[in-house]
Amino acid sequence: MKPLKIICLGLLLTSIFWSCQEESIASESDPSQFAYFPLKLGKEYIYASDSILIGNGGLYRDTFSSQIREVLKDTFRTVDNELVYLIDRFFRRDTTQSWSPINRWIASVNNGYAYRTEENLKFVKMVFPIVEGKKWEPNRFFDENQRIVVGDEQIKIYPGWRAKYVTLSSPVNVGRQTFDAIHVSVVEPSSNIEHRKVDEYYVKDIGLVKKAMYIYDGDNVNPNESWDKRAKKGFVHTLTLLQYK
Repeated sequence: MKPLKIICLGLLLTSIFWSCQEESIASESDPSQFAYFPLKLGKEYIYASDSILIGNGGLYRDTFSSQIREVLKDTFRTVDNELVYLIDRFFRRDTTQSWSPINRWIASVNNGYAYRTEENLKFVKMVFPIVEGKKWEPNRFFDENQRIVVGDEQIKIYPGWRAKYVTLSSPVNVGRQTFDAIHVSVVEPSSNIEHRKVDEYYVKDIGLVKKAMYIYDGDNVNPNESWDKRAKKGFVHTLTLLQYK
């Protein structure tokens, strides 16, 4: 597989989640909860990015590992006076390489919502107040039926997504550390021909520490077989925090 296409997969997948509920909000939000989505100039994150790409009717499978660096570099005010943070993003294959700039994303917390715009798709990552079991629509700002090019395949990744606070206290192992995290899950009801599942874990004063995406398209031939074996196209993508400051 061409490296550029795999890199694009890693960039696309560094993202997902949004909000609208069941979303009664804002006036009752505890400002301290915003620390699960901290926005402050100078904050920096390095993630391990690992992908498995599936295509050609399931005959093609490739893996790709790299590192992604995100730096909260600058801010600006929108016409509605919303404070928005600019996130400069960098890529490298491993620690032997220098960082290469790839793109710039934006993020904000406003009116009880946490937003990130990734690859021109605006996601609502969290809703406040944070309440276990609260659900929302993560892709409310864009057409969920659009096809996304992943490698040589076109996939409808987002239809039917709904996000939920699964638990507010989930132990997550990241390297040698164990964090007490909020678990956010995005699940589209699976059928015999497709499966969509995304899990994100947020830690107070750090933000996102881990994410896993499972996007599979298959068929009805072997409905009892595990999705990683019978997928005809799709991908698995994980992000794991390596360093932060």
